[in-house]
Amino acid sequence: MMRISYIFCALMILVACGGGGGGSSNSSTDSSTDSSTDSSTDGSTDSSTDGTTDGTTDGTTDGSTDGSTDGSTDGSTGSDSGAESDITLEDLAGIWKNVDLEDEDDLVYSVIADDGSISDYDYLGDASDLGDNCYDKTTGTISSLGNNEFKVTFPDDSPITFSLEAVENGFNATIIAVDELLDEVLPEGVAVELIKSDLLETDFELCSILDPV
Repeated sequence: MMRISYIFCALMILVACGGGGGGSSNSSTDSSTDSSTDSSTDGSTDSSTDGTTDGTTDGTTDGSTDGSTDGSTDGSTGSDSGAESDITLEDLAGIWKNVDLEDEDDLVYSVIADDGSISDYDYLGDASDLGDNCYDKTTGTISSLGNNEFKVTFPDDSPITFSLEAVENGFNATIIAVDELLDEVLPEGVAVELIKSDLLETDFELCSILDPV
């Protein structure tokens, strides 16, 4: 009987020790699970949410809005600030039909080069001259005075100063000064239209000069 009681007591002690070990296992499992769950959940959520949201939103919104708005606004404003340039001799280079608003029957063409040379071809067979079917040529010079003003000088005429205004098909010329008014020179203030012509200088057949007998 003594041996059986000893064995029973030993079994009871072992069962009690095993139960304590089980309690230790549950405690460590709960602790590690709660700790790792809270730590991983909070850490990953806060880090990814704050980092992604703040970084993307602030960087994209501020960068694209400020850059595109400021750049496009300044660029478009600057392009509207250019001033219109003066008319130059290069703008006048070519062949122009002269339309005298005081005598529209008088047909005259001007050939202007960008080096300042000018040749007028006056058609003598028009209703104003009632002459031959040919052109009388006069050669002179034209120079820019600035501010859209020009001076034309022909050998047998007084220099004429006029202002130009650009229009759709050419220029409007208004005489503003004549050094010495001659009969064949237009009075001050009379406007002449310069209309771009498709003719060539070789199209102007010159009148023959006959030697006196």
